[in-house]
Amino acid sequence: MPMSRPVARLCAPLKSFTQAASVGVALLGMLALLGWFLDAELLKSLIPGRVAMNPATAFAFVLAGGSLWLLRAEPMHPSRRCLGAACAFLVALLGLLKLGDYLAGWDLGLDQLLFRSQLGDNRIAPNTALNFLLIGSALLLVDVRTRRGVWPAQALALVAALVALIGLVGHTYGIRSLYGIASYIPMALNTAVGFALLCAGVLCARPDRGLMAVLTSETTGGFMARRLLPAAVIVPVGLGWLRLVGEQAGLYDMAFGVAILTASNILTFAILVLFTTSALNRTDAERRRIEAEVRRLNGELEKRVAQRTAELAEANRDLAQKNQENELFVYSVSHDLRSPLVNLEGFSQELGAVCQDLRAILADSDLPPAVRQRGLALLDQDMAESIHFIQTAVKRLSGIIDALLRLSRAGRVEYQRQRVDIRLLVGRIIESMRLTIDQRGATVHVGDLPPAWGDPTALEQVFANLISNALNYLDPERPGLIEVGSAAPEHGGADGLQTYYVRDNGLGIPEEYQHKVFQAFQRVHPRAAPGEGMGLTIVRRIVERHQGKIWVASRPGEGSTFFVALPAAARNGRPMDGSQVEGSLPEERRPTSWSVSR
Repeated sequence: MPMSRPVARLCAPLKSFTQAASVGVALLGMLALLGWFLDAELLKSLIPGRVAMNPATAFAFVLAGGSLWLLRAEPMHPSRRCLGAACAFLVALLGLLKLGDYLAGWDLGLDQLLFRSQLGDNRIAPNTALNFLLIGSALLLVDVRTRRGVWPAQALALVAALVALIGLVGHTYGIRSLYGIASYIPMALNTAVGFALLCAGVLCARPDRGLMAVLTSETTGGFMARRLLPAAVIVPVGLGWLRLVGEQAGLYDMAFGVAILTASNILTFAILVLFTTSALNRTDAERRRIEAEVRRLNGELEKRVAQRTAELAEANRDLAQKNQENELFVYSVSHDLRSPLVNLEGFSQELGAVCQDLRAILADSDLPPAVRQRGLALLDQDMAESIHFIQTAVKRLSGIIDALLRLSRAGRVEYQRQRVDIRLLVGRIIESMRLTIDQRGATVHVGDLPPAWGDPTALEQVFANLISNALNYLDPERPGLIEVGSAAPEHGGADGLQTYYVRDNGLGIPEEYQHKVFQAFQRVHPRAAPGEGMGLTIVRRIVERHQGKIWVASRPGEGSTFFVALPAAARNGRPMDGSQVEGSLPEERRPTSWSVSR
């Protein structure tokens, strides 16, 4: 889960602290080793006269600091992770073996390998060995999480931090029993400091996990933890040290010191609670102010959305009304034109019959030959040609009116939507066109065609028109080839839509005309086939009413590919399962492809 911006802002400096802590721990160990090499008490123990850090302890701190540096950030290279884990393993192994020395009575002498002649009775302390085992294990498990959501590395680091804190308090107060166990050598001061840095570095390495996520969160609990936790550590230690110094200086006795310490703790934590409460109140007031502002903005937004929705609904109603009016107008005009057109066709036939009668009269009359020949010429040439033009125009207008009626019906017919088996639908269309396919000497290949969701009759009209156009506009100079299949997603498929294509190797469409082919009465090759230029307009209307898309890709002289994207499922999003498909056959009887050739 991505962190919010306030959390990221808090985590960045903590991760930087981990880097600094790893360097500090390694430097602390190297200074101790240099102190043993130079026999400098200040470098070995920080304070002359105190217990010196064992050389093996110093070397382990160098390894631990290197391990923390390598494992401090994610992601990391596998080789870096392996090297960091190897260093952590050596640190944990040293602690485990030294604890074995104390618990099982071993004497492996691991803490006497370096500077043996100068060590005397200096050894790794039991609490130091325990902390190396804890810290080494924590570094090994820094990215491990249990099934219950616990990060073991943090728990191990907290235990080690408690041991280090007790050692630091013991050195601060001068109480040996706090940083030493029984008669064994105690933990050195610089050793306690090194463990404190290591524990803090391990915890800060992953500040967005486990217990550290509470400290870095933007919640009220995180805010309180960041305010109170440092004081909970620093204030009691400071007050206890002041009490001890006062008692040692003879300013007051032990009872008075305890009373002063108790009162000081109460006062200090009361101040902290009041300060934190005041900060929380300010934060809560700011939160309420922001919530009120958000509610106000949400209310305004809802009003704007409602207003915009009402405007869009009104615009849709106006558009639907205009579309309906346009469709009714087209239907009315087409219907009204039909009557005079029928009259024109009837009168042209009457004129033809009259011409036949006049021809018979002129042939049998006693008119002069020149007059007879002139009359017959007028009937056979001028009148016949005029009547032919009238009848041709009537047929042309009749076709246009029929196309307009089909276009108006395409917008008014109520579709009966269902799952449609496109494979069987295309198969029926090809079978009905077999004679035309044979006459054109064409080959038709049909590939895999998944089902679609729509009106079976309307979709049959779509594919019939596209396949018919492909046949009509084949190039007579080469064998015709038509392919019907489903397109890959890169050809324009969209979520919820299944894309099909009808491809031919015909005459093709020039690029400047491709955007016009779906417009009414637009024909690119008018001499190639009869028609009014309304077929693709009707197809586009049907596809758009199915919430689909249609487009063309073509090159002159190479052919055209018409793509049709149709819904693959109902509007409620139910996936196509292939069952109860219109016109479906049992699976074993469904052909995967057709190949129709001359």
